[in-house]
Amino acid sequence: MLDFVAASALGVSSDGRMTFDAWARQVFGDGIAESFLLPYNSKIFGLAPTEFTAEWATWSAPRPDLRQVIRGALGIRNTDLGYNPRFWYPRAGGIGALSRALAARVAADLRCDAEVAGVDLAARTVTSPAARRCAGRG
Repeated sequence: MLDFVAASALGVSSDGRMTFDAWARQVFGDGIAESFLLPYNSKIFGLAPTEFTAEWATWSAPRPDLRQVIRGALGIRNTDLGYNPRFWYPRAGGIGALSRALAARVAADLRCDAEVAGVDLAARTVTSPAARRCAGRG
């Protein structure tokens, strides 16, 4: 919490080209950045937080004020914080159930590891020169 207070006093750079790692440390301090934001976003994006810019990911990182951080540290729940404060998880199958259900609906047209050659928004089609079917996935 002290890292957050110190970071809050310094202000935030408006340079969206800075790495997400630098942005998270600047906004939240090392403690929150290292304990949550950096590992979480690394897992979500599949990249080290030094490999993508702040502008790529900050839309999804809520910026609590000091009151909200203190409440959280004391175990008091903050409500309506973040870009998606309410989310209904599937009753069974975990969050992966959503992608599996979508894949099942498009299974005949699903391709993996495919280079996209073109997108026709009006026709709702994507062309790919060397797409392969995703056998066994889903």
